Amino acid sequence: MKSDWKIPDMPDHLSERSKELWTEYAGKIIKSPGRLALFQTGLEALDRAAAARKILATEDMITVTGRSGVGHAHPALKIEKESQAIVLKVWKTLNLHLDYTWNNKVL
Repeated sequence: MKSDWKIPDMPDHLSERSKELWTEYAGKIIKSPGRLALFQTGLEALDRAAAARKILATEDMITVTGRSGVGHAHPALKIEKESQAIVLKVWKTLNLHLDYTWNNKVL
């Protein structure tokens, strides 16, 4: 029995880098609905990591509370770290190789 399932259109909310990856992999290497959904999750995490890195490039990594003066790690550090971990786990699960560094330069 042949399936009528087709590769969905590229999600509009992805960054340009993630859209390039979608074009490269979706339908060519990643063909099943479950793997494609996992791939989209990985691309969204890649975009979150990049957004957190952009924030950290302009703000201090340590934030100080106004009332107590106690220093804390910037919340974007946790977001970046967790998002990178998701990307790496997704890529490993899908047996893909990411040819980009986190700051958008090709290795």
